[in-house]
Amino acid sequence: MGGALALAVGSLLALLSIPGVAQADTAQEALKISVDASGFYRLTHAELLQAGFPVNDVDPRLLTLTVGGAETALWVSGEEDGIFDSNDWLLFYGLPLDTLYTNTNVYWLTVGTQAGKRMATRQAPPDDQAPLAETFTETHHAEVNNHYWQTIPNGQGQEHWFWNDKLTAPASREERVELPGLAANTSATLRVHLRGKTTAPQIPHHQTRLRVNGTQVVERAWSGQVPLTLTAILPPNLAQAGANRVEVEALTISQSISQYFLDWIEFDYQRVYSATDDNLAFSGPGNGRFTFAIEGFTSVDPTVFDVTNPLQPVRLTGVQTEANNGGFRVRFGESSSAESRYLALTPAQWRTPALEMDTPSSWRSASQGADYILITHQEYLTAVVPLVAHRQAQGLRVAVVDVADVYDEFSDGIFTPQAIHDFLDYAWRNWQPPRPRFVVLVGDANIDYRDYLQTGTANTVPTQLVQSAILGDTPSDNWFVAVEGDDPVPEMSIGRLSVQSTGDAETIVAKIVAYEETAPTLEWGRRMVLVADDDSATFEVLSEKLADLLPKPFSAERVYASQIAEAERAQRVVSAFDKGALFVNYSGHGAVNQWGGTNAPALLGPSEIAGLTNGPRLPIVTVANCLSGFFAGPLPQVSLAERLQRLPNGGAIAVLAPTALNYPAGHEELFKAFYQALFSTNSFITNEMTLGEAMGTAKATVYSQSDFWGELVEMYVLFGDPAMTLSVPPALTLYLPAISTGE
Repeated sequence: MGGALALAVGSLLALLSIPGVAQADTAQEALKISVDASGFYRLTHAELLQAGFPVNDVDPRLLTLTVGGAETALWVSGEEDGIFDSNDWLLFYGLPLDTLYTNTNVYWLTVGTQAGKRMATRQAPPDDQAPLAETFTETHHAEVNNHYWQTIPNGQGQEHWFWNDKLTAPASREERVELPGLAANTSATLRVHLRGKTTAPQIPHHQTRLRVNGTQVVERAWSGQVPLTLTAILPPNLAQAGANRVEVEALTISQSISQYFLDWIEFDYQRVYSATDDNLAFSGPGNGRFTFAIEGFTSVDPTVFDVTNPLQPVRLTGVQTEANNGGFRVRFGESSSAESRYLALTPAQWRTPALEMDTPSSWRSASQGADYILITHQEYLTAVVPLVAHRQAQGLRVAVVDVADVYDEFSDGIFTPQAIHDFLDYAWRNWQPPRPRFVVLVGDANIDYRDYLQTGTANTVPTQLVQSAILGDTPSDNWFVAVEGDDPVPEMSIGRLSVQSTGDAETIVAKIVAYEETAPTLEWGRRMVLVADDDSATFEVLSEKLADLLPKPFSAERVYASQIAEAERAQRVVSAFDKGALFVNYSGHGAVNQWGGTNAPALLGPSEIAGLTNGPRLPIVTVANCLSGFFAGPLPQVSLAERLQRLPNGGAIAVLAPTALNYPAGHEELFKAFYQALFSTNSFITNEMTLGEAMGTAKATVYSQSDFWGELVEMYVLFGDPAMTLSVPPALTLYLPAISTGE
C-alpha cells in the first residue's frame, strides 16, 4: 500500500481500537512503478526522493527491479561509488499490458541483499564491410474501442469492443491510418478484421468491399456472426507515407439484413530507417550482419538498445552520430536475425513513470484468519469504520483489506478481478480456522474496465464478467466466492455496498448499523409487500407462493398491477414502501433502472425512488425480474438496486437483484428457497440465519435441482451486508412457538 494509504490504514485501526481486527504485517517497502506505454523510463534522484524512496540511504548497486516476479535489468548511472548522488539516475525498459482489464504494467524497485541485474553493453561500431540496411518490415496495428457488443454469441474469450457501431448494408465507413516512414516504390499488405453481427439462412449474406486511398483492393462475400480477416496485397505506391484512407463498404446481396463491425486495421509495410519524434523501434532487414544508418534525430545524443529480450536490454556502444540534412544520423554495425528488436531514441524521449511507495501487506499468510473480510478502496477506509466496529462487537473476526494490496500480493500489482478471486480462494484454504464466512465489497464497478467510453466511472472494486446465454457479458460477484469445484455455488456469503463516493459509503454503513440496532415496530415489521406486473399471470402466481411461506403473524400486502389503474400503479408501490415493510418482493418485467415493461409507465423508477419517505422503515427487497441489479455499466447508469441502497432517508436496507436476464420459473425456485431459509425453525426469531447465508442456501438449492440454473446463481447480487440479520419487532417473540412448530 502507498505511503498515504499506510497512514489511512493506521488511522483506521487507531479509530477502531478494537482487538481482533485482522491487519497486515509490514515488510520491506518497495517503489511501485506503473507504465502504460513501451519505452525507456528514467528515474532521477529527485524523483525517487519525492516519491518517498530512501534513495539517500541505499547502496545503488543493490537496487533491484522486477516485473511479474522476474528481475529486469537496470542502467544505474553513477552507482560505482556506492552512493546515489543528486545527479545519478536509473533507466529501465518498460512494456505495457494489453488485457481486458488494463494496459498498465507494474514494476517493483527494491533494495536487495546482493547486486541487482544490470544492462549489458555491446560494441557495435559501423561496419563498412557489411551491406547497408535500407528498410525493415513494420507492422502497424490501428484499433479503436468505442462500441461495446455485450451479447456476442459464445462470448467467452471473444472480443466485445469494436471501432464504431455496426455497419448496416448498404453503408460505408472510412478511417485514416498513419504509416510513418513508408518506403517509396514498395508494396504493402492490408488486413482488416471484421465481426459479423447478423446471421441468415441465405449463405452468404454479407458482402464487403475494401478501398485504400480510393482504390478497390478486395471484395468478399461471407456469412454469419463470425470473425473474418480480409487481406489484400497492395501494389507499390498505393499506400502512402503519412495518412491513408481505408474504406470499408457493406453491400447488400440478399433479402436478409447484413450487419457487421469493424474491429481493427493492420498494415505490413517496408519502413525506412528514419526516426519519428526522436524515436524509432526497428528490426533488421533479415538475417545477417548489416550497417544501420538511422536518420531524423534532432539532437546529437541518441542511444541505441537491443530490446529483443525485454528483461535484459543491451546498450550498444561505439555507435557514431553525425550531422545529416539539418539533423543527426546514427550509424552502427550489428548481426541481427528475424527476431531481433531495437530501439533508438534521444534522452528527451525517456519517459517518466507513475510512482508510489508501497508497504507490503501479508494477506498471503497462513497466520491470518477472519470470519468477515471487507475489501474496499482506500477512499472508503474511514467510512467503513462504524460497520467494522459493529461486526467486531458481535464477535466476528474482521479483516479490512485494501483492494490495492490484493493486486500487489496476488497479481503483482496488476489490476484484475482474478486477484480478488485468488485472494479469497487462498483465505478459504489457508487461513486459520474457522474459515471466512462473509465477504463485503465496498465500491462500484464498471465492465468497461479500461474506460474506452470515457465515462470516468471509477472501478474501485471490480466485478467479474461471466457469460449468460441471453445477455452475454454478465457482472458476477458470486464468481469471487465460488472457490470449490467447477460449479457456481458460493462457499462464502458475499455482498456489495455499491458506492461512488464517501457520502454513499457513510449513508449505507449508517443504515446497516441503525437497522440492526433499532427494532421495527410491530405495525410495519411484520409486513411483506408483494408487487406483481400485469402482463402474465405467472408473476402473481409467484407472489402468492411467497405469501404462502409467511408464518404467523406476518401479513402480505398485494400491489398487483392487473388490479390497479395504470396511472395509479407507481403511486401504490411508493405508498407501500413508505408505510414500511420487512420485505418487498417484485415479480415481473424490468430493466436496469425500473420495474415494469418498457411499453408502460414504470411501476418503480428513479423518480419514484427519489421521492420515497420510508426513513428508517427499511425493507429487504427481492427482485424477480431482469437486469434491475445490473450495476456495472458500461454506461454511467445507476441500477435500481443501487438507487434503493444509496437513498439517504429511505429506500432499502438490502436488495437481491439480477444483473442479467432469466426466467420466472428460476426466480420462483430461488426466492422460495431464500424465504424458506429465513423462516426456518430457530433461525427467524433467533437470528441464526444471516441474509447472505440465506441467499447462499437458496443458490445451492436451485442449482441442486438443475445445473440449468447455474446462470441464475451467478447473476444474482446481494446489494447489502451478507452478515446482516433480520431486525424483527420484539413482540414477535411471542409467536416463537408457532413459528418453530409451523402451527
